Amino acid sequence: PVPVLVLAALVLTLSCSREIADTGGGEDAVERGGIAIVFDLPGDDFASPEDLDRRNAIAAAVVEQGVGEVTSTGSGMGSMRIVVRMMPDASTATLMNIIRDIYPEARYRIEH
Repeated sequence: PVPVLVLAALVLTLSCSREIADTGGGEDAVERGGIAIVFDLPGDDFASPEDLDRRNAIAAAVVEQGVGEVTSTGSGMGSMRIVVRMMPDASTATLMNIIRDIYPEARYRIEH
């Protein structure tokens, strides 16, 4: 039992130290006009460090390319999420191109 607790603490520490931490509040942000990009992960597993790195790279590219403002990010069992308040002149096609460039094998959906 002790090694399991140590491993769980290590995973939690690594997950929290990512460049863009989970901010929560995704449902409220979508209701206020944002869109959610929800990535499906295999099984009920938590996001791996590599998954979180990809999520963070996508979130950073969304901001850098002027597509929108990232209002929250999150991950849980079997999924991870980025909520974006899109710029008026931005398109979801541009958003999908960013995802394809960074995470081509992603299984995701966009929720309005």
